[in-house]
Amino acid sequence: MNAHGCCTSTPASPGWARRCAQGAGWVAPGAVLALMPKCPACVAAYIALATGIGLSLDNAALLRSFLLLVCVASLCGLAAWRLRRYLSDQARHAGRLFCAKRKERIVQ
Repeated sequence: MNAHGCCTSTPASPGWARRCAQGAGWVAPGAVLALMPKCPACVAAYIALATGIGLSLDNAALLRSFLLLVCVASLCGLAAWRLRRYLSDQARHAGRLFCAKRKERIVQ
């Protein structure tokens, strides 16, 4: 028996734009975490310099906490997505000798 298309085809590699977008998905939250100031007064000053809108220290502290939470959650989500893809690729690679479509063993 020969293997057929469902078992021998390899997925197409992502294009250049998709690879850049995936890289930006990791870089953006990491850069925000690395550049986030520790004190709420600095956050308020950066917001005031960038937008001209003044923030109270309480609001700046809440904004800083929210940004930290969003960045950590997005990095955890990206890591979980990447781990799931890695594990599914490993499982797919381990099951190459079995055809899921015909439910039979492939003789090589």
